Amino acid sequence: MIVTNPFTSTETHPSQSVVVEAQDAGNIIDTSFNETVNLSTGSPAGRFSADRIIWQDTDAITLAQGRAVFYYKDGSSCISEGVSITVSRDGLTPATQAETIQFSVPSGPGSYITINQARMSADGASACTVMITVNDTFGFPVAGMQVTIMTGRGEPADTIFQPVSLTDAEGLCAGSIVSENAGIDTITALCEGQVITMGVNLDSAEGIWHFDSSLEDYSGRGYTGTNSGGLWVTDGLSGSAIRYDGVSSYMQCDSSTILNTTITVEAWVKVFNYPSNCAQILVWCRINYLTFGYLYGIIYA
Repeated sequence: MIVTNPFTSTETHPSQSVVVEAQDAGNIIDTSFNETVNLSTGSPAGRFSADRIIWQDTDAITLAQGRAVFYYKDGSSCISEGVSITVSRDGLTPATQAETIQFSVPSGPGSYITINQARMSADGASACTVMITVNDTFGFPVAGMQVTIMTGRGEPADTIFQPVSLTDAEGLCAGSIVSENAGIDTITALCEGQVITMGVNLDSAEGIWHFDSSLEDYSGRGYTGTNSGGLWVTDGLSGSAIRYDGVSSYMQCDSSTILNTTITVEAWVKVFNYPSNCAQILVWCRINYLTFGYLYGIIYA
């Protein structure tokens, strides 16, 4: 049985995690089942993989203790009719589910603006580099888009150098801003009628993870993570997200002695279960960082 809900994804991009279980007649998982099942789709452009990041086409997957996770992507959109995926094995009842594959179009909430530093000299020469990443609803890049950079003060208070090219394969284009006027300013961008307001400041950032299409560290420091047991979902605050079970799943990345100091950590977290008489506290724990690195998570108090 496919136990995750039907998903919606965009063409050529991997889906959320699809979980399949071997269940008995009472819909109880059979933890003794450690066999291989077949994966098939009604779309000639559909593909399956056991890994979302390191994609490798497969038409079969092996269950462990009655459970397995796989991913699907399709090179063709099929909004109206949908596409079916099927998990089957001789002697077992096949499980089929209908999915939706959409065209990839820009999303304002899924896109973001990155600046190299938050403070610039108002000398009319020092430039603030503005990088715009245009993503679709699920956090995947959209190429070939024209972007317009705007500021709260506008011109002539600010001189805005617009991107000279369309977004590349990573959904990225860049411009810059210079000004002779001191004060606070706000940067936004416009793409295909979508207003982009979410900002990422690289200034003094040691690690930045969007949890959209990968676990890449966008700070440029190289702390790209590896996923252990987390399930990719498509209903993040903006773009995609990863769901951890609070027991054994986690993301791991390299540690650094640079972090052996007072730091600030920010994250958007959705807690699914609130135990009675407990309060949720976001914590950053360091437990012998030279041996075990740093731990970031949620505890109950």
